[in-house]
Amino acid sequence: MWFPALLSTLTKLEMPLPLIKWIASWLQNRTFSIHYGDTISRTIKMHVGAPQGSILAATLFRLHIHFLPSIFFQTTTHLFADDLAILMTGSLEKRFSLNIVELEERAKHVMCTLEKYAENNLLPVNIKKTKAVLMHSVIAPPLPKLEYKKQKIEIVPSFKYLGVTITQKLGWGLYIDDKLKTIRKTYNAMKTLFYNIPKSEMCLRRRIFLAFSLPHFIWLMTTWFFFSENQQQKINKTFISGLKIVYGLYGWDDITTLILCQEKTLQDYIYAFWLRFSIHLEKSLEATSYQHTWTAFQAITTLDKTLYKKFGGESQGTVVAGGNGSGNRLDQLSNPRYIFVDRDHSVYVSEYRNDRVMKWIEGAQQGIIVAGGPGKGNGLTQLSCPYGVVAEQLGTVYVADLENHRIVRWSKGATQGRVIVSEKGEGGQLAA
Repeated sequence: MWFPALLSTLTKLEMPLPLIKWIASWLQNRTFSIHYGDTISRTIKMHVGAPQGSILAATLFRLHIHFLPSIFFQTTTHLFADDLAILMTGSLEKRFSLNIVELEERAKHVMCTLEKYAENNLLPVNIKKTKAVLMHSVIAPPLPKLEYKKQKIEIVPSFKYLGVTITQKLGWGLYIDDKLKTIRKTYNAMKTLFYNIPKSEMCLRRRIFLAFSLPHFIWLMTTWFFFSENQQQKINKTFISGLKIVYGLYGWDDITTLILCQEKTLQDYIYAFWLRFSIHLEKSLEATSYQHTWTAFQAITTLDKTLYKKFGGESQGTVVAGGNGSGNRLDQLSNPRYIFVDRDHSVYVSEYRNDRVMKWIEGAQQGIIVAGGPGKGNGLTQLSCPYGVVAEQLGTVYVADLENHRIVRWSKGATQGRVIVSEKGEGGQLAA
């Protein structure tokens, strides 16, 4: 981490100034030396980075790269610690060769964006560890040419990301085999341990199995329903093999083993896992996007029409915003362009002609101006033909200010916005 860039990011995140000063003080005037046996190197002053092993250092790094996913457009990004995954999709209606050309151009733009971010924040990209996978169903496809700073990015048939092996055919065979190989290693270790742990200590033998083998099965539960029936049977058979080792039931068939040991089946653990996970997805503030997507998916795919009633479906529409003709009153809209619905069912509407963003609480007869309002312009209290709008759970609104060529953030209750991205970059600068 480069300290000035980190402190700038913390300021953008609106961290209290006293806390920023404390962090700056904690980072400054630090030194380190290398110890090897009785030998100690010279003392070196630190200008970047933070003490290794510190919880605060890991937290600061995560905050430092907080805005990294937001710099990419028309791509899906996944960020975990310092691992960044970028997903670009092609068009089903286009030929494969045309998709390759289009993906090359998009990848070139993405790499330029990443290069600029890395240079501005002194965050080097390890190009040797950077890999690309082309997911397709074509025989002998042409591969796109990908580069970062004129260094070629290797295209591989598969790679492991966060413990999951992803292949170009999106198959799960390698991932399952890798996990089962690890599980069998724990079984071999258990066999050695159980020579000295009699069956009278069955509670201890069970705990060893649950602590060292079961977690690897849990890894497979997250993607269980993508596996083929044969793959599921293979995993289940390996699970029962572990129970045979724990209870010493060698030579018995799988059904008899489950009856004799009276343990939970793998399906029991899968059910309990997904039950807890589904409750988390329904209630967690971080899962708002999933909640909206899943509800929509259920509504459009179900054959049971009673589900529409459950979701409030009706035979005719209900006006939730505007409806009183074109105008600039609080109960009117004028050329609405984009909407965003939060988990409280409040509707945010960007108005092209009124140069404002309105929030309509569910059931309200008129809206609330949450961004813009006092006419068209490029001041921090104004918008000019706003388009896209997104709202956070705490009420902060992000607006794509079309004719001002900027993205503006309006905190809840604020009388003016703050420019976070513009033609001249980040940091509150207005477009020229």
